[in-house]
Amino acid sequence: MPITVRLTPEQEAAYALGYGLSRADLKPKVKAEYDRLLAERRAGRPGHTPPDLPVPIDAGPVLNIPYPRFRKAAAWILSSLWALSVVGFIVYLSIGPQIDFQTLRSDLAMVHLPPGYRLLAQHRAGTDCHNQCSITQTWAWALSSRRTKSAACVDVVHALISAYSSADSNSPIPARASCDYTAEPDTFSHPGQGKPHVEAILQTGQAHTNSGFLIELTAFYGP
Repeated sequence: MPITVRLTPEQEAAYALGYGLSRADLKPKVKAEYDRLLAERRAGRPGHTPPDLPVPIDAGPVLNIPYPRFRKAAAWILSSLWALSVVGFIVYLSIGPQIDFQTLRSDLAMVHLPPGYRLLAQHRAGTDCHNQCSITQTWAWALSSRRTKSAACVDVVHALISAYSSADSNSPIPARASCDYTAEPDTFSHPGQGKPHVEAILQTGQAHTNSGFLIELTAFYGP
């Protein structure tokens, strides 16, 4: 525990006078002694020599001598650091990581359908992701062998669960669809934004396709 050495007003005034410390930082009693010693100094009388500080018998502990100017400087530095940290946090919130189309593409890239499926098209909706945006990929079974809708639903749910542990069935299933699954990626969103979602729907009634269905993978952000 530090040992604090307390100076008398006369000693503190002598110390301030001898080392050129500001009179404005001194306590009223010390100022009075400061003025008295300064007057004696100008009159040519002794009394202005800085006092020798008493040293405790145990020289191990550090002396804790109060210096008003240094205390003010330390307080100013601490308050400035605190203000800078607050400003930095506000800037981080205003320009920090946000959901954008690159984020949605990365979310879709996590979903891997088994071999045999081919990407037919990709569509982007929304001008930005501050309100609502989405990317939709359309996949079809490309092999000559037919693929049943039930088998395709198994492909979809396995691909989604492999990418995101939060995958689950979505209800109600849209019209002209055999299955519908959704997941919430662990994507960091900007404070105030909603959470991104990835949805996989098996659309039926596609007579122009080999197996009569299409898989729509959609990554979207919206309130």
